[in-house]
Amino acid sequence: MRNKKWLAMLLSLVVSVGIWVYIVTVENPERDQTLYNIPVVFTGEDILREDYDLIISESNVASGVTLTFYGKNSELNKLLDDKMELEVEIDVSRLRSATEFSFSYDMSDITLPASVSNQSITLTGKSPTKITVTLDGDGAVISAAAGYPGSAGQEDRAGGGHHRCEGDDRVSGRAGHPGYERNCHRRPR
Repeated sequence: MRNKKWLAMLLSLVVSVGIWVYIVTVENPERDQTLYNIPVVFTGEDILREDYDLIISESNVASGVTLTFYGKNSELNKLLDDKMELEVEIDVSRLRSATEFSFSYDMSDITLPASVSNQSITLTGKSPTKITVTLDGDGAVISAAAGYPGSAGQEDRAGGGHHRCEGDDRVSGRAGHPGYERNCHRRPR
């Protein structure tokens, strides 16, 4: 009698696992999946810096965005497996002034992993709903600091004429270089 009870429990377990496998693999149900801390990449920052002396000084997405997708279980599992390839791209190359800007974003701004088709999933939620960036004029900061006491942001290299400006990780060439006057002012001697 006791063996029949164990046999019935084992059989019901095997059947339930079989039904679960069938539903997950063959039926492939749809569901929601929320992903956190998805990185935001700002494209065109080099154009802002080089052509307009602007830098992104602040953003409301420093730790990334939260995205919720809806789709088939198999596609969402691929998305989870390749989450490191997922990112949101915001083009800032057309911005021209030192102020705050807000961007709406949707599926066209999201780079999905190669294993996931954008036809197979839908974006159903996002946080924040808008991405904001604040641009500051790099040139204004440099001009205020250059050549005055306490201008620790600028340095000359001994005899070489190379210089580094506050907020600028690049070291420019000698005076007379095409980008020299635009990027920095040399400290008077």
